[in-house]
Amino acid sequence: MGWRRIKNMKKLLILFMIAAVFVSCKKNETSNVQPDQKVTAEVSFNVNKIIPEANRDDFPFGLPECSDTEPVTADIIIMDASGAEAFNGTVDLFTLPGDDNLYTQAIKLDLVGCVPGQQCCNMFTVTHFVVKNDAGVIIYAAPAAGSPAQGWLEYPDRMLDLDFQICEFMKYQVDIDVVCYEDAWYEYFGFFWLYVHEAEIREICFFGDVCLKDPSAYASSDYANQLHFPSIDVPAIMEISVYKWVGDGPDDPNGYWEEHGDSPYTNANDESGWGEGAPLCVPYTDYLDKTDWYRATLKVMLKQGDLFPFIYMDEWVWNDVFEEAEGPHFDIGIDGIVDFVIGNCIVNGADFVYPPWMNLPATVTMQLRTNGWSGQNPPNPNNGESYWDALFTGFGAGFDIHPGEPWYEAYCGDVNNQIGVGTYTQTYVFSSLEPASNIPSFIDHEFNDAKMKA
Repeated sequence: MGWRRIKNMKKLLILFMIAAVFVSCKKNETSNVQPDQKVTAEVSFNVNKIIPEANRDDFPFGLPECSDTEPVTADIIIMDASGAEAFNGTVDLFTLPGDDNLYTQAIKLDLVGCVPGQQCCNMFTVTHFVVKNDAGVIIYAAPAAGSPAQGWLEYPDRMLDLDFQICEFMKYQVDIDVVCYEDAWYEYFGFFWLYVHEAEIREICFFGDVCLKDPSAYASSDYANQLHFPSIDVPAIMEISVYKWVGDGPDDPNGYWEEHGDSPYTNANDESGWGEGAPLCVPYTDYLDKTDWYRATLKVMLKQGDLFPFIYMDEWVWNDVFEEAEGPHFDIGIDGIVDFVIGNCIVNGADFVYPPWMNLPATVTMQLRTNGWSGQNPPNPNNGESYWDALFTGFGAGFDIHPGEPWYEAYCGDVNNQIGVGTYTQTYVFSSLEPASNIPSFIDHEFNDAKMKA
């Protein structure tokens, strides 16, 4: 009897051990995640190649041609539930014996928000899926969400944007439908491409001299920061503005000039030596696949009243390459630098020579009176004669002419306008050292007030 009990106990122990094995192999529905443990899950895609019937009424313009090249890789973008990119990359494709479908390599995705003791699952969304051959050419594609080409597909749960859920430490396979693709159909698929425009960054360099008749008048200006100030010849402190024409050619009535790059550029700073030591070089972008038009304006810091603003001096308009522009206004010599001088303190001149700067107000109020002119033409200055005596007011101090007294001897001449005794409240002032072409044309046809050449 004893040996039978022992035998039965062995059977019971064996049964208990078997039961223990079954219990330990039973899947736990709760998470085994430990705090701070990285949790992942894997997903692969079963790629269904869909070839719609070309005679359907909703495909009146035919379908993309299917490539006879072998699919090799898939480009995939997967977003997580927060909208952040969880995967953006390329995976290999493979097939199974007797199965025409394509399968991707498994993609490992990180899961977030996992709590120990609870099953951890996350939602993801596929937003982009294209299949390429070994040359990197797209031959199949999942049409973008909402695109016309999605009308070729019939199963919403296999279309973009494709949502799926995966849980910790599991492998999942998700179906996705693709159709034959050609580049000519990219808009129909809801795709867009970035067209690459080849461009070359070019630059124009400017260097100038300013002749100062009275350097002490510039002692409170930025020119005083130059190492060799004071001098009658100082390197120009300048501002260059670069503009690009926006429109279909220079004659486009709807076109306009738009400031280009980081314009305006200036050497009025320590880094540029306040104009000393190096030219001011400004970049512009030359797109090689089209003709572009540019404009550069030159302004130089000069005394105007008691201030030192940037005064407009000149401008250049060209297309594509500045150095290749034709005409005397682009003759800058072999050094490739636009050099200029304001005044006559440079013996051998420069590419561009501008008249000496006269510190004049832009407008004045001018009062004219007679002084007993005898009628001799021209008036005899030895007798103190002039056409008129002129008194100027309406501007501040610091200019080369003075507001109020004294009265200046004045001469007048204005085409088709009678000038007589009286007060002219808006008289434009220009230097007689400058060419008459510098007088803006709008003055001729919009104003009848006197124009004086000081």
